[in-house]
Amino acid sequence: MDAESKENLVYKGKRYVYEATGIDEGKHQLAMKLAKIDGTVSFPSTVIMIGNNVVYKNNSFMSKKEVMKILTNVSETYKSNQLGM
Repeated sequence: MDAESKENLVYKGKRYVYEATGIDEGKHQLAMKLAKIDGTVSFPSTVIMIGNNVVYKNNSFMSKKEVMKILTNVSETYKSNQLGM
């Protein structure tokens, strides 16, 4: 999702909204919740989810190669867990 999205979203039964911080500025509550690592949020942030579960977070820029490596690892781990390996 885009951290500046103004769309209201429901996640795990709770409603999250955009919070304005100035004129044409603000952040979405859900993006802030999902991107938080050790109490801190920085952008850009990457959060990978399977269903409603966060399986990976990163609060720094990632190259295409880095993203593809993480997605491959997450996919392989998910498939292994689904097959009971």
